[in-house]
Amino acid sequence: MLKERINHFFTILNVGTGDIAAYARCTPSTISRLRSGSRTPNSNSTSIVKLIDGFVQYATENDKLNILMDTVNVYNEELIRAAIKNYLFSENNDQNTKRLPFHEKLNQTMDLCEISNSKLSKLVNVDSSYISRFRKGIRSPKSNPELFNRLCIALFDQIVIMNRLPMLIELINASSNMQLDSKNIMPREELYINFHAWMNDFNKSEQEIIDHLLGTINTFSPNYDISIPPIEMLVSEDITNDDRTVYEGIEGLQMAVLRFLACAIKEKSEQLMLYSDQGMEWMTNDIAFRSKWAALMAMCIRNGTHIKIIHNIDRDITEMIDAIESWLPLYATGMIESFYNKKPSGTRFKHTFFLCPGKACITACHPSEMDNLGLYNYHTDSLHLNFFKENFDYLLKNADSLVSLSKGTLQLSNLEIDPHASYNSLSLSITPKKVVVVKSSLPQLTMTFTHPLLCNAFQAFFEHRQDISPMFNKDSTPI
Repeated sequence: MLKERINHFFTILNVGTGDIAAYARCTPSTISRLRSGSRTPNSNSTSIVKLIDGFVQYATENDKLNILMDTVNVYNEELIRAAIKNYLFSENNDQNTKRLPFHEKLNQTMDLCEISNSKLSKLVNVDSSYISRFRKGIRSPKSNPELFNRLCIALFDQIVIMNRLPMLIELINASSNMQLDSKNIMPREELYINFHAWMNDFNKSEQEIIDHLLGTINTFSPNYDISIPPIEMLVSEDITNDDRTVYEGIEGLQMAVLRFLACAIKEKSEQLMLYSDQGMEWMTNDIAFRSKWAALMAMCIRNGTHIKIIHNIDRDITEMIDAIESWLPLYATGMIESFYNKKPSGTRFKHTFFLCPGKACITACHPSEMDNLGLYNYHTDSLHLNFFKENFDYLLKNADSLVSLSKGTLQLSNLEIDPHASYNSLSLSITPKKVVVVKSSLPQLTMTFTHPLLCNAFQAFFEHRQDISPMFNKDSTPI
């Protein structure tokens, strides 16, 4: 709904109604009506134009423009207002249209402009097998916004060359979302914004995302007795005895990480401190390496190593849920503290920062999209280790807990927060600033979330279930 998307901008910018009203040069009551949903204007109304201008002006003057750009996936200041408008209204315009998965949209668009895998791969500078996996639905560029933008630009340019813009308008149902110019022609710039948004609709609704998370927690049963092979089978002596100080590219990063974790295990290190805002392809695309990484992390935890990780979840709630679900088995051990940084990351450079205090540290900084050409530094000297420990402590000062987990259950009635809700074997307490999820079935767990986007999503999910299901209501008995 429009009001949820408007309020989403207030949340990510951490700004109030009065401040945006001042930047928008309108009354606070005008903004309040938009936020509450009591007023539902069209996309070209004066109030929406002023609201969007207020967001942009506030973000520009408070060094938060990159947050807006990350949210709408447009990195051009001249296009940001049109992109925000499209973001606000795209759901309303598409509500009666079947939502296609990305690979089907890609196939339809490539068929429209008659472009081959090979030609498109050359235009966006990736291997043609990459495009093939996109088209089959095996992979998607969701986690790689720079590649996604190159894909959109290349496809749109090809459509223009083939003189098939009218067919594109029909394909993405853009006519109802666009305003004709004085010559009764759809502006090409605005059509590209619509096309970009249509291709970018990767995510499920927030209700579906929260429902999936709750289902994962409800059925979660960790296997603590999993067999882990000896470390010698996972990390060769050539890697553990390597004395290099610089590793090159993705393969180099993988070798450095294996050496790093092996060191932590053999030294029975008390703590690991992990941060990276570069893409996760270096891990997720290599199943063999990912299996080794998971086994080594499990060894660290069995050794009693506590792990602090600052997740990179700057863009949307989907990233948060993905991080929480993928790390849930490790969270359940009680040996991991997870955080998110309150300051947004940039879009030009990517950083990696893995620290085993007093033992080793992997660091890297390179332009986005150059992971495979990046240089990954491996430090073991005390000067660098002390310096990077201070750096990580500084990051933690600007971070909040993403999820805290404890074994056993709490009485929700003792939390003195309301309302209560239930979901299968889960009981929830939801407030604007905190969500507590209690799992009463074995293994019993209590999870607490405080991130504003998560709290808002849980609240919306609760209200939605209130409307459609008596199973999920404020009068459910707390455990």
